[in-house]
Amino acid sequence: MASKSGLESSAPAASASAHRHFARSRRMLKLHARRYEPHRHGRLCLKYVHAQWLISACCVCCAAWSRARVLPTPRLRLRRDRIALTRSAAACPGLPHAQMVLSRALSHALLCSCAAAAGCDRLPLLRVRLQVPCDGCGQLMDKAKACGHRLCLSCRHPPAAAAAAAPAAPEPSPPLSMFGRPTSCIDQLTTIERAAIVTLHGVGWTGQRIAEVLHCDEHAVTRWVRRWEETRSLEDADRSGRPRCTTDDTDQDIMLCSDAHVTDNPRDIQRELDLACSARTIRRRLNEVDLHSCVQRAEHENVRARISFAEGYSRWTEDDWSRVLFSDETHFYLGHHGREYVQLPPGAALDPKYTRKENERLEGKVSLWGCISAGGLGHAELYVDSLDARRYQTILGLNLVSSAHLFWPTGQWWFQQDNWTVHTAGTSREWFHNHGIDLIDWPAWSPDLNPIEELWNDLKRRVYGRHPRTMDELERFVTEEWAATDLNFIARICRNMPHRLQAVIANNGHKIPY
Repeated sequence: MASKSGLESSAPAASASAHRHFARSRRMLKLHARRYEPHRHGRLCLKYVHAQWLISACCVCCAAWSRARVLPTPRLRLRRDRIALTRSAAACPGLPHAQMVLSRALSHALLCSCAAAAGCDRLPLLRVRLQVPCDGCGQLMDKAKACGHRLCLSCRHPPAAAAAAAPAAPEPSPPLSMFGRPTSCIDQLTTIERAAIVTLHGVGWTGQRIAEVLHCDEHAVTRWVRRWEETRSLEDADRSGRPRCTTDDTDQDIMLCSDAHVTDNPRDIQRELDLACSARTIRRRLNEVDLHSCVQRAEHENVRARISFAEGYSRWTEDDWSRVLFSDETHFYLGHHGREYVQLPPGAALDPKYTRKENERLEGKVSLWGCISAGGLGHAELYVDSLDARRYQTILGLNLVSSAHLFWPTGQWWFQQDNWTVHTAGTSREWFHNHGIDLIDWPAWSPDLNPIEELWNDLKRRVYGRHPRTMDELERFVTEEWAATDLNFIARICRNMPHRLQAVIANNGHKIPY
C-alpha cells in the first residue's frame, strides 16, 4: 500500500473489474478511517481522506449507481486544496457503511483519477462532513452546526406571515449539468468533463447515459473516449492553420538586426537579411517581441549641462519652485497644415471630388507669450508676425512685473526663460539687470523640464477642438481658453519640479517623459 505523502493510483479501465475494485475499495476506506476516528453508532465518520480513497469511492459509487440506476443530488463545497464532501443519511446502494453522496465534487475526483492514471505523485487532501436530514423539511444540515437540533434553522424560525405577500420569485435558470455547466451552454467541454467521460466509461456507463448526465452530445462522449485510448491525453489538439513562413532562427535574426540598427524599418531589414517574406510579416515579428515603430525624438549634446542644473537645484523644495515664474512662447495656426487623407475608390485619385483646392486652404498664425506659477496664471499677450528682442522687452515690461506683483507683493522671486537668442540678447539681459529680476540658469534644449509645455499641449487641444475658421475666431478662442485653464492643473505641474530634476539625474541627463 502506498504512503500518504505520495500515492500513485489508476482508474479502472474496464467494467469487468468493478466488483473486485468495489471490494478492495471498501476495505481501504475502512482501514484508513480507523486511523482517525472510530465508528459512531454503526456509521463510518471520516475526517481527512486522501485523494486515493476518494478516487476509489468514486468508482465504487459509480458502480453502485449503475446497478441501482439512481443518481444522487449534487452538492459541492470547495476550499483551496480540499473538497468538502457531504454525507447523506439516505443509504447509497451497494455501500451501506460509507453512505456517501458524491456531488459536483465528483468532477474534481474524476480529474484526480485521470491525473493519477497519468502518473501524478501528489493529489490533494479531501475532507468529508457528516450531514443529517431535517425532520421538518428533509433538507440536509451539518451535524456539527445543528447542535443537537433535529430541525434546521428555517424550520425552527419560520418567516413571518407577511412574507407570503412577497413578490414572485424570478424564473429559475436553466438546470446545471453534473459539473455546473448550464444545459443551454454550447461551449466545448472542460477538462473536468472530459475526465468524467473517461472515468464513467471505465466503470461501465454507456455513452448515452454519460451524455444525459453531462448534457452533451453522445458523439462527443465517443470522441473523447477514443482520444483517451489513443493518446492518453485530454488536452485540445493543435489547431490547423497557415504555417509560419519564418523559422525561429529567422525570427531571432530579425530581432537582432532591429536591435543593432534601430532606425531600420521592416523593408530595410528585408533587404539586409535577404528574406523571402514580406515587410508586413517582419513588422508582425517585431511586434511579437514588443518592438514597435515610433517617432524618433531629437536629443542634443547637453547632457552634462542638464545634470549640473538638476544637481544644482536638487535641494530646492516645492515651496521654492512655487516662487518661480515660468514663461515661454507658442504658436497657433489656422487650418490643417499636415497631410490630409481621403477615402476614395480605386482610380479616383485625380477626381475633383477628392482633391484639395489650394485657394480654399486656410492660412493664418497667431503667437502667444504667457507666464505661469504655482499660484495660477500670469498675464499673457498675443502677437502677430515674428518676435525680436525689442518687442520681447516691450511684452516683458507690460506683463512680467505686474504678474510677479500679483503673486508675490513682497519677497524674492525668480524668472525662468529658455535660451532663445531673443531671450539671451545683450539688450534683453540689460533689461533684466535694470529691473532687478533674478534669472534661473536654464539648460539649453530642455523643454521637458519646463512645466508650461504641458499647458501649451492642453491649451492647443482645447483651441483646435473648437475648429476656428477665421483669425478673429482663433484669437478669441485662445483668449477664452487661456482664461478657462484649470488652476489646480497649473499648481500641480509647477510643484512637480523636484520630481523632474530627480528623473533627469536618474536618467543620466537624458530626456525624461514629461
